[in-house]
Amino acid sequence: MLVRSWRCMYLAGMHVRGRTTCSVTRGAPPARRQPRRRWPGLPWSAFAACLVGAFVVGGCARDEASTTAREPARRAGPVPQATAPVDTSGLADPAVARGLDRTPEQTSERTPETGGPRVALVIDDLGQRLDGPDAALLALPVPLTLAVLPGRPHSRAIAALAGQRRDLFLHLPMEPQGYPDIDPGPGALMLGQTPAEIAGLLEHGLASVPGAVGVNNHMGSAATADTLLMAGLMAALEVRGLRFLDSLTTPRSVAWRVARRAGVPCARNRLFLDVDHTDEVAVNARLAELVAVARRTGQAIGIAHPHPVTAAVLTREIPRYVQEGVRFVTASELMTPAPAAVEAPGAGHGR
Repeated sequence: MLVRSWRCMYLAGMHVRGRTTCSVTRGAPPARRQPRRRWPGLPWSAFAACLVGAFVVGGCARDEASTTAREPARRAGPVPQATAPVDTSGLADPAVARGLDRTPEQTSERTPETGGPRVALVIDDLGQRLDGPDAALLALPVPLTLAVLPGRPHSRAIAALAGQRRDLFLHLPMEPQGYPDIDPGPGALMLGQTPAEIAGLLEHGLASVPGAVGVNNHMGSAATADTLLMAGLMAALEVRGLRFLDSLTTPRSVAWRVARRAGVPCARNRLFLDVDHTDEVAVNARLAELVAVARRTGQAIGIAHPHPVTAAVLTREIPRYVQEGVRFVTASELMTPAPAAVEAPGAGHGR
């Protein structure tokens, strides 16, 4: 096609310039001039048309060849597209997302019992006063567990107020991390004490909180992580038929496991309601979290303290939760040596 195009160009150019080809023989006489041979008239427009036509025809031929080459692929159907892998690196582990980042031995995940979820509220640090937030908490219209510090001005008076549907526990001081900068107070269990010393301190504490049915630790992040000290305490509790609640002030606590091995009815704190005891929104959120745990697992234990904000939140919110079917009980009602009913652990207080 291109050869024909260039031939048209050449012939058209020769016509325009009026030239013809000739041959000259060296030494021969000049030939008689022949009249010019005229080609039929081909204007410049014809030349341009030939050139454009050549390129158009060539382009069509190339398009046809390309289309023919692609036709088998179209007949074979569409080419499957690769699917990018889903990035799961940012997803939390399912056990952690459900709050179950614990071993099977530590976890008690059960279907909520008929009659509604059970929540046990433990009021720590009682015995210092009888008015203010202490009085407001004692007046709550639901069962409570009162944890009374030994040897305080009103320890015996609080014990006498326990009455029906009030659990009474000795809030036994124990050595914290950071001692002596952090002082647990008089009558505390300390690292290195003998079983006899532990039993004597327990007896002295129980004498100032008459009628106590159990013990929980005040501070004790160092003491509850010590197996020998906890073994001495649990032996003394087992002899007296007392219960133990691990306040869980440290994730390294061994108190719950040692109590189980000793056959002492026991449970563990799930969370502290008033770590930020000046923020009403925070306390309310922690109470809602405790109830949510109970609704999911059937039961939950939480610890609160006699602070004004805590008393205000509990006074306002407890009646609403009761109307929603939440059953408030004592900590003793949730305790048993059987592994299936032992309260699952929560976050520690750090003392």
